[in-house]
Amino acid sequence: MAIFQSYLPHPALQPFVQAYLLVTSEPGFDNTLLPATHLTLSFRWQGSVALIKDGVPSPLQPFTIAGLSKSSKFIHYNQGTHNFLVSFKNGGASAFFKLPIHLLANQHTNLDDLLPLAWLLDTQEQLALQPNNEQRVAIMDHFLLGLLHQPAIDPLVQAAMDTIIVQKGLVKLSSLAQRLHISTDAFEKRFRKVVGTTAKQFANTTRFKLALQQYDKSKPLTGLAYELGYFDQAHFIKDFKAFTGQVPSIYFKEKE
Repeated sequence: MAIFQSYLPHPALQPFVQAYLLVTSEPGFDNTLLPATHLTLSFRWQGSVALIKDGVPSPLQPFTIAGLSKSSKFIHYNQGTHNFLVSFKNGGASAFFKLPIHLLANQHTNLDDLLPLAWLLDTQEQLALQPNNEQRVAIMDHFLLGLLHQPAIDPLVQAAMDTIIVQKGLVKLSSLAQRLHISTDAFEKRFRKVVGTTAKQFANTTRFKLALQQYDKSKPLTGLAYELGYFDQAHFIKDFKAFTGQVPSIYFKEKE
């Protein structure tokens, strides 16, 4: 079976990093990566992982960062794989990488395209040598503290994300920009650079995540669609299928 163990990062990293997740696959297993609003960094020191598209596996490099995506991705972990995942907070990756974060969208980018290979290999070796996960956490803390280059997420973008989440994705973006005293065009550019996707896509993904959280098999899907601000069930089903590849009834039935 796969073993998942979660840890908190160093306090100085917690404004930007949600959690660490160490994944050990005793047998191989498949995993579905649903669209998210935050990026994920990965270090692997043993085994192999592949991205599956149309049934064809594409091996991933040992250290990657996954950008935001509009649709689900399918991952296969081979037997005996050890992976260290860093789950950033919304907009948190911008505190560690100086390039515009939207350039990482819809792909797994090799970290050696962004950072010195020798540093990455040394970190990978240190992760492999540690006798337990607590010491691996300390290694990752040290790595990320060395990358950290700004004291906070852009406050304007943080305020925009907070508003979108509080309003459950139902927000008129031109009105939001006006409330933040910035032009819509400048707002969109600033948001993409920090978050890694457009404000509209961030809002849509926020609504999708709420659909997963609020689903109740004892209630009709029409009610859920209305709760999420859809005018009819057809539009809800269309958006849900775009995110998961399945209509809601089949998706939730398979999860039961």
